[in-house]
Amino acid sequence: MDQSKRPKKPSGAQFRKRRKEEKRAKDKSHTGLFRDCPGAIYLLSLMFLAGLLRDISHTEQLSVVIRVVSLTEEKPCIKEHFMGFLEAEESTGLHLASLIPKRLEELKVRFEDCRGEAYDNGANMKGKNKGVQARLLQINPRALFVPCEQVEAVSQHAS
Repeated sequence: MDQSKRPKKPSGAQFRKRRKEEKRAKDKSHTGLFRDCPGAIYLLSLMFLAGLLRDISHTEQLSVVIRVVSLTEEKPCIKEHFMGFLEAEESTGLHLASLIPKRLEELKVRFEDCRGEAYDNGANMKGKNKGVQARLLQINPRALFVPCEQVEAVSQHAS
């Protein structure tokens, strides 16, 4: 392929601008998260992607997915919402656990309504003493930990 016909890669400034625009669009789209499932509870699914998903800015990220479940209707309502990535300056359980309630507050989602947390099996996530699991259980003891792999397996067998 001729060098002059190759698509030009975005500069760092263009990339950051595009990411900010995408973030604003995602923030606006999650304001009615529970509107479709009245009386819903939810499962917070988190995965810390250290070193696995680094973008051009070389930032470690935490992906956040919320699975909304409502059993109050005639037919159960189950929906999954990708809430975006949280940039993580550190990979400690303390730092990662501090990011999550802030993000949920921005989305106007009550962490007290969360009934489950699903993480990858990293020590910083599932650690019983200093991991994200331990720290979030101190805030909400009703949000029980389930490994991500088990949540996915149950979802596949249930459908």
